[in-house]
Amino acid sequence: MATGHTDRKIGGKMTVGIGAICQSGQCVLMVADMRGSFEDASLPPHEYMGKQYPLPNGFNVNTAGAKVICQSMASELYTQIEKLAKKRCIYHDHIRNAVRETQFLEFLYRVDHEFRFHLGTTVAKWQKMQKTTLLYRRAQRIMRKYYLNVQLSVGGFLADTHPVLLTVHGNEPPEMEELSVIGSGTDPTLEVLVQHGQNPHMGIVRTIMHVYEAMEAAKAKDKYVGRCDGMVVLTPKQIRILQLTSEFMKELSGSFAGRDTEPLDDDMKRFDALMAELHHPGITKKEYDAGKRLLTHPDKPIRERYT
Repeated sequence: MATGHTDRKIGGKMTVGIGAICQSGQCVLMVADMRGSFEDASLPPHEYMGKQYPLPNGFNVNTAGAKVICQSMASELYTQIEKLAKKRCIYHDHIRNAVRETQFLEFLYRVDHEFRFHLGTTVAKWQKMQKTTLLYRRAQRIMRKYYLNVQLSVGGFLADTHPVLLTVHGNEPPEMEELSVIGSGTDPTLEVLVQHGQNPHMGIVRTIMHVYEAMEAAKAKDKYVGRCDGMVVLTPKQIRILQLTSEFMKELSGSFAGRDTEPLDDDMKRFDALMAELHHPGITKKEYDAGKRLLTHPDKPIRERYT
């Protein structure tokens, strides 16, 4: 029997995404795996599915859930944060309200679609109906039952250098976090992070080790979690990428997997090695392999990016 279109959509049982404030609030790490699973079990998973999106003002969002909703909300969130450029000063609640407005608009769009195709009406018309009518009550039930199949972690910094990390689950309000974990791999991920006592005062190298170990645990225990090649490192002034397949990560994970990581907070040699390993988001793999890390002309063609 032929499989219907809806069976081939990217489903909701997918991903693990982590956001972690560290280095005493001077850094936010953002990482997500790349596996997408279809509702049609006969299809193999997509191993290079984008689940992490850059946002204006140096913010970043990890997504989990139904891919179409994740992508739509990431796009709308970009627009909402972009609007904040008109503000004289951006505060934490500006970002949180932008996330909530994104949720509301996506919810409204999808509920309106349900109204149109199941009841032949719209949200605007429903709001003007008599509350005692059968059509009003049927529409009300649809609205009450509709739940956004999406989870978000939004991280970044305000202009005053204060970190922001918010977590969203479906229709629930955005919550302030120091550690944000989303997706089907949440339980094994949190188990590792909690065992290590991960908190914002831990150094960046130590936190990277914890997050890497948590991602590996989720991948081992949850079939919906796939590979992750890079970690986004956000600071008040810059965005950098750490390749998780780098020699730095191989050495770090090989030395501290399953061990006490406290010595990493005072390990300046590894800290310096990390700083040398971080690279600009626009660098190609070929450029990275050639040892290039910083772009001097990021807007120019690839061959002209460096002086």
